[in-house]
Amino acid sequence: MNKKFILFAVILTAFIVYTRLKFQAQYLYSWDSISFALSIEHFDMHLHQPHPPGYILYSYTIRLLNQLIGDPNRTMIYMNIAATIGTCYFLVRLVQVLCKSDIIAAGASALYASNPVAIFYGSVAEIYAIEGFWVVLIAYLLLSSRKQPNRLPWASAAIAIAGGFRPTTEVLVLPLFIACCFSHTKKTLMTAFAVLLIGNLLWFLPLVVKSGGFGSYFESVFGQSERAAESASEAGEQVTWMKLLFRSIQAITLPVLLALLIRIHRVRFTKIEWLLLMAILPSLFLFSFFSIPKDGYLLILIPLLIAFAAAILSAVYASARGQVAILLLACMSSWLSFAMPIENHPVLAEFTKPNRYILQSKMDRLNQFFQILDGLGGGRPKTFVLETRHFFPNWRTLMYYYPEDQVYLVWPSKKRAYLAYRHEYAPVGAPIRVAENTVLVAVGRSQPEISMQPFQVQQYRYYFAEAHLLPTKFQLYSMKCLINREK
Repeated sequence: MNKKFILFAVILTAFIVYTRLKFQAQYLYSWDSISFALSIEHFDMHLHQPHPPGYILYSYTIRLLNQLIGDPNRTMIYMNIAATIGTCYFLVRLVQVLCKSDIIAAGASALYASNPVAIFYGSVAEIYAIEGFWVVLIAYLLLSSRKQPNRLPWASAAIAIAGGFRPTTEVLVLPLFIACCFSHTKKTLMTAFAVLLIGNLLWFLPLVVKSGGFGSYFESVFGQSERAAESASEAGEQVTWMKLLFRSIQAITLPVLLALLIRIHRVRFTKIEWLLLMAILPSLFLFSFFSIPKDGYLLILIPLLIAFAAAILSAVYASARGQVAILLLACMSSWLSFAMPIENHPVLAEFTKPNRYILQSKMDRLNQFFQILDGLGGGRPKTFVLETRHFFPNWRTLMYYYPEDQVYLVWPSKKRAYLAYRHEYAPVGAPIRVAENTVLVAVGRSQPEISMQPFQVQQYRYYFAEAHLLPTKFQLYSMKCLINREK
């Protein structure tokens, strides 16, 4: 390793650490973020702490690290920073296996470090940056095992561990694993499959035990799958095609894409590049037919797309100066997409999502909401009633940051509700009861059916009222409520 490469590695690491810390979310970013944070206190998949299928290794890793850091939000963000640095390192190694070019390998890692999705999800408490790390490490070990067979068992171990962090990672890299197995001896294959089986059992069996047995575990997993299927719609799937296209072009970047199109007649796929496609195509297929709830899901795909495009670029542009110029333009355009996005154009704006303004706007909105809440009723206890889980701030956010207050989530159409208190929750029947010494805060898409005072946060309106001033019986979001006269 020469001095220039060491200097590049130091600069790239500093860039990753600086950008992620500069733009880091001040609060837990999403429903899933809070589910993972709650799993630190108490792991229970039935309470979605975390949600099925479990993520047991991720949950216990952040639990261990959080003993040192003491803040679940920062713990997960710091893990993402470390994972991004690791992804860049193994991306260098992967591209070197593909094309033997140090310049292209370094450029690919810089391209990933400056990718808007990678920056965004490296700056919030989500799991997707971890998945990006595992998929690149696994791809590197599998492809390099063609010449170094002893790496296949290590790849099996990495696949098994990745499954304990996020099971979809394991499922989507299996086609590449199977394709790479054909070039190995029977002895190597038996060792690799044994490691894969034992590695999975080491985390899966404890997960099943903690979930109450196989029947209970799979009931939770199937229930989660049904909920995910219900949330998908035809409109959402049509948007998914566009999002997948935009994010794929964004990952490769327009400078690299144009450079490849100019010399497309020279493009020839090598055998190892065809193998890499075995890791890319399953994700492309999945995301083409199912909705992409968050851009972070694509971090299992983005680093591999970058590696693939970098390998082709190396083949069609032999000049080192040409390679450097293209990659510098690519990194600059990728960074600007995050730091200085286009916001008003109906098409071009999609190429610059997610970005710093989306992240900061959500944090500003949450901060303003909390400040207003803390001033209502002179600091007296609150009772929150949320009409839907999808409105922001959501039920999980309020139950986490206001543990001493009662937080109801109601489904009027299903005639059911959940009550959260002190980071625990349970189903409750209708009508729900509101203590009279509290301030009632309504959070939802529609205006309450009773007279309440509004307050505005950005473009969103919320409602509140002194509970003792409300009628004894009233309707709220078509859910019957009662004032509890016991003080």
